[in-house]
Amino acid sequence: MDIIETERLVLRKAKLTDATDLLENFWSQESQAKYMLWTPTTTYEDAVERTKRTIEFQKKYFAFVICEKKSNKAIGLVGFNHLGDGVYDDCGFGMGSQFVGKGYGSEILNKLVEVLFEKMGAKKIICSAFEENYASIRMQEKCGFKFVKKDSGIRKRDGLNYTLVVNEITREDYEKRKCN
Repeated sequence: MDIIETERLVLRKAKLTDATDLLENFWSQESQAKYMLWTPTTTYEDAVERTKRTIEFQKKYFAFVICEKKSNKAIGLVGFNHLGDGVYDDCGFGMGSQFVGKGYGSEILNKLVEVLFEKMGAKKIICSAFEENYASIRMQEKCGFKFVKKDSGIRKRDGLNYTLVVNEITREDYEKRKCN
């Protein structure tokens, strides 16, 4: 599956030409990187290299560039890793700060939950967010995810101790939600 559409967004595989948009709209923003494990990208040359890595990554994972339909610009990234036995774990979900608060996140997550359960045979989907990332946690809850546990780690780029809130939705929960 290479393209998924929602009402206002297109999820598609990355292209080298996305480097500028991703740099301007997402990767250069420290406000977004503070909730991520990656380091912000600040130069076009680094964005090109990062886009090449993204293209390779997307060959192995259920992962996409998020594009806004009205502007046709790449505004972020989302992806899931198939852990086996129908279990999918998010391996990143983020958009530039100027696109947050518009309902895009819920629109994307609801669509991907539908695709993973309906077309990919998912039994369980796991999402996590930094404990301080209240907006992401609320979005996951709004999309039917339930709290499972907290995990901690140390971010390599700066030694930050962080706590992840881990949420999940099972096929059973999805089916119940779909019926309501």
